Amino acid sequence: EDKQVTVLTDIINDDEVVLSMRAETNLPYREKNVVVLNKEIENPHLWSIEDPHQYKARTRIFIGEEEIDCYEVKFGFRYYEFDAKNGFSLNGKKIFINGLCAHADFGLTGKAVPDNIQKYKIALMKEMGANGFRCSHYPHAEATMDALDEMGFVVMAETRWFEATDEGIEQLEMLVKRDRNRPSVCFWSMGNEEPTFSSESGIRICKHMMDVVRKLDDTRMVVCAVDAPGDSTVYEYLDAIGINYNLNKYDELHAKYPEKMIFASECCATGTTRDWNFNSCGDVRLRDKDRDT
Repeated sequence: EDKQVTVLTDIINDDEVVLSMRAETNLPYREKNVVVLNKEIENPHLWSIEDPHQYKARTRIFIGEEEIDCYEVKFGFRYYEFDAKNGFSLNGKKIFINGLCAHADFGLTGKAVPDNIQKYKIALMKEMGANGFRCSHYPHAEATMDALDEMGFVVMAETRWFEATDEGIEQLEMLVKRDRNRPSVCFWSMGNEEPTFSSESGIRICKHMMDVVRKLDDTRMVVCAVDAPGDSTVYEYLDAIGINYNLNKYDELHAKYPEKMIFASECCATGTTRDWNFNSCGDVRLRDKDRDT
């Protein structure tokens, strides 16, 4: 039967209800309905890397006086900017992202581990000074994502397939819908090192996937992790430029796309030798000039 329902959402901060929203709506038999509630909170406690403060939204549905459903989700208030010259800032403060690309595995224990192991891994990264995390190369466990929110990481969430197929789009939609309330997530990545990043078909796939993302969430940067940046056909359409390795391409790409922020979406010691630093022209310098080497 069609039912007349009441939707009540409470915004909770430190166990205190700081805002309530209420709406009446008709729920058609075996159909979906959407209720949009809008109110403002003045001077919210902002989520940041140093102070990853979160609120909770609790939504309840009533038929008459009977509560028939309840759903809770954590979220955070924050604002950020991406700038080609000044980089990334969070809540008006410039941030250098010191991040890691991490697969969802745990050595000999594999992938099927308790939630506390997921959180222990993120805590180790925080202890070593990391403040960024890339979900390489697929959605990670919710426990991992919870830990990233709770410990203050800037996150690049990545879907598995760079495809416009029904299944590829379904995977992308699942990722965005699941994690779009998370304050840690600042980038949506549509793929990693795909051959089609350098083809005309890649442009069509890129545009289609970006449209899907922006329909579901238009508040974050949409990017890809590209390992052949000199041949990329998708950079022109992305919000920011992610480069895997290819340290000698940064200046060239900045000159080509001066309005886009560039960041290292994946990089490690394969491009350098310990205690040495390569500049963009390929010259080699010692980091410590006084060292006898």
